[in-house]
Amino acid sequence: MDWYGSNYISFIPKRPRTRQLSSSTNQISLSARLMIFTKRFHQLKFAHLLLTQSTIPHNEHILSNSLTKILASISWIRS
Repeated sequence: MDWYGSNYISFIPKRPRTRQLSSSTNQISLSARLMIFTKRFHQLKFAHLLLTQSTIPHNEHILSNSLTKILASISWIRS
């Protein structure tokens, strides 16, 4: 059968899962934890940018929230 037939589907590779759960401990993998940490770290950088380059009155609250998330992520990754 040609590439446009039904056999074409079998050649498409399956995407790997980003969040794999361990069967024995049922925890999120380290790579998923690092991905979440990286996302929160970028949120902190964005909050710092808001704090230093704008005059929004409550931007210190944004920075505080982001810093709290980062610290929680670090302790979560280490556990």
